[in-house]
Amino acid sequence: MEERRWTLLLLAVSLGAVGLLVLLSAASGTPRVDLSDLPLHEGRRVEVSGRVVDVRPLSGGLRVDLQENGSRARVLVEEVRDLRLGDLLTARGRVQNYRGTWEVAAEGALRTIPGPGRGLSLHQVAQEAPRLDGVGVRVQGTVARNSSTGFTLSSGEVDLRVETGAPHPARGSRVWADGVLRYNTSSLAYRLEGSRWELSGD
Repeated sequence: MEERRWTLLLLAVSLGAVGLLVLLSAASGTPRVDLSDLPLHEGRRVEVSGRVVDVRPLSGGLRVDLQENGSRARVLVEEVRDLRLGDLLTARGRVQNYRGTWEVAAEGALRTIPGPGRGLSLHQVAQEAPRLDGVGVRVQGTVARNSSTGFTLSSGEVDLRVETGAPHPARGSRVWADGVLRYNTSSLAYRLEGSRWELSGD
């Protein structure tokens, strides 16, 4: 009986320690900060996002200038494939000041979302919708439904309402749709507004 009591006590302490480690790791996550707030985080590890407004080669990497909400900052990266002006870039790294310019020395993987004119999947739109609200995007999907005011693109898992004038593509057509992603408070969902569409041909 005594041995069982010790085993249960040891198990309870172990589970408590694991729970504490999980809480501590969640609390010490990398904070997402606005580009304008970088001076408040000098020397700390942060996550930043912004539209790419300039890309220049450096020895051993790239200097990428980001802009967000009127603020601008620089991210130093080793390499990003197929990065273009207008893309949305998210990076994690340490904040530093170099000759009066605030920058983030990126560490690890970067996330990019293609800018206007470059296509997104419905899955990418769903994942990044809050950051893409009010942004012009190009989305590819299959027409699932038509209505008098537009049509719905679907990937099987994600649906996106596309508001556009007639004519509409036929149900089952694979199309590209261009427009501005906006949150609709009536339907409590994101929609692509002011849209144009074309058959995707694939």
